[in-house]
Amino acid sequence: MAFDNWVNSNEITRCYMMVSMNSVLQKQHEGYLNARDIMHNVEDMFGCQSVLVRQAAIRNLMNCKHKLGTPTKDHMLIVIGYLAEAQSHGYEIDVDTQMEMIFESLSKEFIPFRIIFNLSGKNMSLTELMKQL
Repeated sequence: MAFDNWVNSNEITRCYMMVSMNSVLQKQHEGYLNARDIMHNVEDMFGCQSVLVRQAAIRNLMNCKHKLGTPTKDHMLIVIGYLAEAQSHGYEIDVDTQMEMIFESLSKEFIPFRIIFNLSGKNMSLTELMKQL
């Protein structure tokens, strides 16, 4: 009974995977019987692209600097976008590190704010921080 359920679930999953592929990928995977094998092969083929995108997002994040005269909200939205892109490709960044990266990207005029923020020990989300800035 359990094996029959597994076979049925595997076939349904395999069909969904095959339907979502273009014809070239379908041809490459038509001999695969397990959905897991298809998934591993697709990860092998396209996994390196995720690494490159993640590296590009981190590079953009590290090079992103707030320029005097530009709205802080715009800068924060760009930084939050880079953080989200890196996280969506498997790069885990804890909240404290995110805050540190944001503060490092801000111009020197925000040093007093950063000192007060650190001394107060506040815990806030990135959106709340953006409102405070």
